[in-house]
Amino acid sequence: MTRGWVRIRVVSLLAVGLWLAACGDGCGCEPMSPDAGVDAGIDAGVDAGSDAGLDAGVGDGGGALCDENTDGFGDACAAMEGDPECGFFLCCEDGIPGCVEGQLLFCYDPGPNDCGGCGDLDQSEGRIGDPCGEFGCGTVICGEDGTATMCEGDHPRNACGGCGELPADIEPGDTCSECMTGTQLCTRDMDDLVCWLGRAPDNQCGTCARCILGWADMDDRFSGGYIKTGTRAIIEDVGGGTLQLVFDPLVEGPGANALPSAIVVLANNEDPSLPEAAPLTVLSPDFANDTDGVGADPVRQFTLPSGLDLLQYSHVVIYENFLLATTVSAGKLQLGVPPDYNGPDAGPPPDAGLVLDAGPIVDAAIVDAANGIDAGAPDASGGGPDAGLDAGVTD
Repeated sequence: MTRGWVRIRVVSLLAVGLWLAACGDGCGCEPMSPDAGVDAGIDAGVDAGSDAGLDAGVGDGGGALCDENTDGFGDACAAMEGDPECGFFLCCEDGIPGCVEGQLLFCYDPGPNDCGGCGDLDQSEGRIGDPCGEFGCGTVICGEDGTATMCEGDHPRNACGGCGELPADIEPGDTCSECMTGTQLCTRDMDDLVCWLGRAPDNQCGTCARCILGWADMDDRFSGGYIKTGTRAIIEDVGGGTLQLVFDPLVEGPGANALPSAIVVLANNEDPSLPEAAPLTVLSPDFANDTDGVGADPVRQFTLPSGLDLLQYSHVVIYENFLLATTVSAGKLQLGVPPDYNGPDAGPPPDAGLVLDAGPIVDAAIVDAANGIDAGAPDASGGGPDAGLDAGVTD
């Protein structure tokens, strides 16, 4: 590190003294301007490395303004209150921020490193927050002394290949559900298990066969960049008072996992942002939310709010609600079982006017034409004077 030294501009009296010494009684010498003497002679001597001690801030009279012998020079300091003392005091120079007239020293402080210590941070164990360790399940954190990072919490991966803790006594591939029709499948993040196609007999079809209430074949937009042709939404009653939508199958494009904030909506138009799309119902959870690190998942199950009449809706829509603010894919909602469905356990088609009678209507979505669709919080009261207008849900 280069130390700064104070350049002392010699006052005009010194310049005059030098002129008198050179001219004796002054005969034959033109009077010397103080400013010219300072600029032309003394500064040049300093720049040229004069032996007069000017670079060290020492004048001919000897009085040192600031050098390495100045009281406090080199002492540890911190430029910001509360920071560790990672800096040290140096002599003030012209042009240094914070140095004012008459101030001798300033605190040269590079500040603490990312771990709160002084000096360069040893990141040989990785950068803070990165996965680490033999299994890649650890996390890089700061060492206690703030000089280096370290790996903490590494452990063997779970049966799905992830680092999270799976439900106890459950393995991928296990048979599940009361009807024993489901299979435990790993979620895409490899940190959880889903009972895929599991159900209970107390559904609206009254059987352990699959009770399909409606379906929609999703279209292909953006040249299949997000959702491809062949994706089908199926709404079913899985028993226990639970109604859900699944994409069976979900045929993804390369951008499906990168959608910033995509939701699944039941609507009366393929563009849910339009007023005529009401009533609307936003399903939970999100389809994908890359801003939170959540990608699309073929085994994700979307819960329907209770009390919905499927006759109120014409479309199933996947809508990106953040950056694109547009429909990613849409399909026309039709009641009953798809005519080409050849699953071994299809339930009987429901009546055309079937109401999903599971409780009061839920205010599940708020439409804002300027800002897209806000999933909002459910209104447990089931409505009120404004419920139909805000949520687009009719009684």
